[in-house]
Amino acid sequence: MRILFTGATSIAGRRFFTKLLGRGHEMVAVSRSRRLDAAACCRVDLEAEDAAKRLPDEAFDALIHFACFVPRNNHETGWSEYCRRNLLDTMHLLQWAEGRIGRILVASSCPVYGTEKLYVPADEAHPLRPDTPYALGKYGQEQLVQAFSVSRHVPHVILRLGHVYGPDTSHDRLMMLAKQVAENQPITLEDVPASGFDLIHQDDVAYLGEVLLHEGCGVYNLVGPRSAASPEYACRRLLQRHGIQPRITLEAGLAGILPRIKAEEAGPQEPAR
Repeated sequence: MRILFTGATSIAGRRFFTKLLGRGHEMVAVSRSRRLDAAACCRVDLEAEDAAKRLPDEAFDALIHFACFVPRNNHETGWSEYCRRNLLDTMHLLQWAEGRIGRILVASSCPVYGTEKLYVPADEAHPLRPDTPYALGKYGQEQLVQAFSVSRHVPHVILRLGHVYGPDTSHDRLMMLAKQVAENQPITLEDVPASGFDLIHQDDVAYLGEVLLHEGCGVYNLVGPRSAASPEYACRRLLQRHGIQPRITLEAGLAGILPRIKAEEAGPQEPAR
């Protein structure tokens, strides 16, 4: 397949992009500045008014949209910034996509279900009740993609992700996660309870994303399996439609990043003499 991929350097998109590249797909990454090894990279600021004109004037089998502004603190980031940084880029991308793409896969987020859920675990049929600027931004992205896809008969997949973690987790979030595990706190990678605390590993995003790119249609929750406490979200459509589920347990995922957590907690070591 020929695929245009935004957000290829994000924690959610990085391993997904690499996996597709390794499968032999022709990948074109969209980035403001950063280049990716062994991949074509189109340097475009999707927030710019002329973004649609600067993207490749070519046809693609699929558009994968993982680019997203994620704040460090919901309380310090207003709706206007979310609108500018998350909705404008999606609008410009869809403007470019007119007549050029065969299908769309976009990364959304489970917080679109809201803080006060009608039932838990919330599955894909749960009403959308976004109540933070971040959740409203993801809700807006979903609506834009759905309106474009349905009106133009373009197949689309929306992935509502839990908090993505793994070996590529940033230092700040890694230390926050280590603290929560050590103190037996509810696991969350943000500073507000509305975000929920179900996680999804990078490798599961890549594994499930590849399957759904080829076979999926509609909305899917993607959160990892948990062995303790009640899950906040359920991946029912994955199982019902495709007979698959996320594979990496929380224990296995944390074990995979434990060496890095320990190394970063210990700090830099003096070289041996």
